[in-house]
Parts: sequence; C-alpha cells; structure tokens
Amino acid sequence: VFIENMELVAVPSMDGKVYVINIKDGSLYHAFEAKAGFYSTPAVKDIFIFIGSLDKNIYCFNLVSKKTEWVFETNGRVFASPLVDKQSLFIGSNDGCLYEIDTDNGRLISRTQFSERIVSKVQVVHSSENKKIVYVPTHVCELYKIIEI
Repeated sequence: VFIENMELVAVPSMDGKVYVINIKDGSLYHAFEAKAGFYSTPAVKDIFIFIGSLDKNIYCFNLVSKKTEWVFETNGRVFASPLVDKQSLFIGSNDGCLYEIDTDNGRLISRTQFSERIVSKVQVVHSSENKKIVYVPTHVCELYKIIEI
C-alpha cells in the first residue's frame, strides 16, 4: 500500500513483519512486528496502518512514532483485508465475525456473527438516505447486506 503523503510503501510479509519502505531511495523506514505473518493488504488512514494478522490480532501501527498504536484481539486468524470508513475500521476474521472498530482507540463498535469465516474484504457504501450499507462476503460464497441507520 502506497502512503502518498509520506512517500512510503507498506509491504506485509508472512514473516510477521510489515515493511515500510522509502520510495525515494528504497531504504527501510521501519518494520512493524506481529506474532505471526500477514496475509492481507493493509489499509491506511492519515499516519496509521491497519492490518489483520494470522496471530488473530488486528493492528494499528503509527508511522510517525513507529510504534504499535493499538491491538484488537479476535478469536480467529485474520486473512481479510481491512476497510476504513470515516472513524470505523471494518474487518472480517476466521471466527466468522465482522468487526467494526474505532480507528482512534481500537475499541469495538460492533461485532456481527456469521455462519462462516470472512476471508475477503467487505465493502461499505452510503446511500442517498444517509444509511451505511455493508456488504460482507463469506468463505462459502454467501453475500450478506447489513444496513445501519
């Protein structure tokens, strides 16, 4: 994932690290670490990188301080890529849950249980009636539509 305002690129790896590379000279800016590898593509908001790990955690890494901002624990490995929508981070887990997490502090906003694990990225749209619509694909080819008022 390209971080335009800092001219960096974040590259997750199965070795448990997210490598952040300076695109001007190719040097390593920083390597964030987790207990297990990363399968998904991270999401970026401002100076923060969000990504789920095979260690069952969702991480928020701070690009300026080069520290882990917060960690949110799920009950399953996280293969799905996260999606940021305003103050919310949406991400599915192998525990069959869709998590909506506050991007500022890592607190749970909502958790929705599905019949099967979620390994793909969800999509969020806003209707003309100001309703948030979340589309959730599951591992067994089911597609759910959640409408939030």
